[in-house]
Amino acid sequence: MRLGEHDVTTTLDGAEHVDVAIERVRQHPDWDKFTLDNDIAIVKLVKNVSFTPDISTVCLPDDYEGKDLEVVLAEPEPVVIGWGATFTYGGAETRLRQATVPVVTQEDCKAAYNGVNVDIGDTKVCAGKGERDTCNGDSGGPLLADHLGDNRWSIVGITSFGVDCGRADFPGVYTRVDKYLGWIRGQM
Repeated sequence: MRLGEHDVTTTLDGAEHVDVAIERVRQHPDWDKFTLDNDIAIVKLVKNVSFTPDISTVCLPDDYEGKDLEVVLAEPEPVVIGWGATFTYGGAETRLRQATVPVVTQEDCKAAYNGVNVDIGDTKVCAGKGERDTCNGDSGGPLLADHLGDNRWSIVGITSFGVDCGRADFPGVYTRVDKYLGWIRGQM
């Protein structure tokens, strides 16, 4: 796993990346590849990583647990980060990208995915109304928020799925991390 990378085409971008092997991946025991429920895993690295200006942590979303994310994340919009394509069927990007995405209500998200074999329940949060969205290659990346006035970024979601990229009629769907805090801590 590469940490601290910003542009894979050059070493002149100022970033000092580190490559660390993965010891194991622990997938959620109730992961369902057909409905995409419980789309979350924990990656354990073979060694500890030292923090640098390019490598830092993000907090677990303890402060967001049980909160109405549609309200809390309304303004400012949460941030997505990834290496994925910037258009449907496009290739992966060589530079790490980020964008803000507006949160979509559960009601609107459920309506959008009505007829698709997925459950837009309380373990998911939806974001993106077209133009700015995650895309192929962004799965597993973070939906980040710093909304509670404590100057701490938290991972409130993990990019899970969507239909194409940037479609106003299909928001991106993210695994809601605060719903899995007990499982995450039980793996540590």
